[in-house]
Amino acid sequence: MLQGNKRKILPKVVILFLLTAMVIVIAWTTGPFYYHFAERRLVTLYSFFQLLAVAYVSFLTCRILEKEGSLSWRKNPSARPFFIAAAGFLFLGFDEILSIHENIDKFIHLLFRIKETALTDHIDDFILLAYGIIAAFFIKDFVKEFKKHPYMVGLIIGGFALFFIMFFLDFISNNIETFTHFFFKGMSYGDLRYRQDIFRMAEDSIKLLGEASFLSAFTAAFVDIKIRK
Repeated sequence: MLQGNKRKILPKVVILFLLTAMVIVIAWTTGPFYYHFAERRLVTLYSFFQLLAVAYVSFLTCRILEKEGSLSWRKNPSARPFFIAAAGFLFLGFDEILSIHENIDKFIHLLFRIKETALTDHIDDFILLAYGIIAAFFIKDFVKEFKKHPYMVGLIIGGFALFFIMFFLDFISNNIETFTHFFFKGMSYGDLRYRQDIFRMAEDSIKLLGEASFLSAFTAAFVDIKIRK
């Protein structure tokens, strides 16, 4: 039965990754340089809808498990992880489109009258890192439930690995001072900005793949539960 489920789940996982790969290829190869990576363009919008899709699939899975156990997510240990994941990814989706963590960064600078420096410019990066740490804190308690579904744990681990790679790229390319310190010392400002944009494009591409990994993980659980019914 488990092998049969895997054969039905795997094609859907592959399709989700192929869709994301196609968006990345389009973003890198069409239009003016960096055009599709700017705010509220192709990459940001695809990321937003992909995160909403994770939230939606997680919520649907939660609802199915609630009906199976005749208990709400609060008292249902099988449904609870999926409800919390749905809430978390919904927030991340709105963070993506509304730049919530970047705006928190600006508010902190304004509230405490912090001068913008190469160091304080990374506050938004550490807020992003806090998101990942909070998610990992919840996920570790849900592994038992996630292990019930083929591919899910492996895909979640892959998603977290890609998230931390994305964070590293974001940290080093976030401003010119940090970028110059880590790379390309002595290079002209124009060349530095070009390479900085390349790093940002790589960062956003990895972000999309990480989101695809999470979407695939929760889709795998949803399909597995539907097959078992």
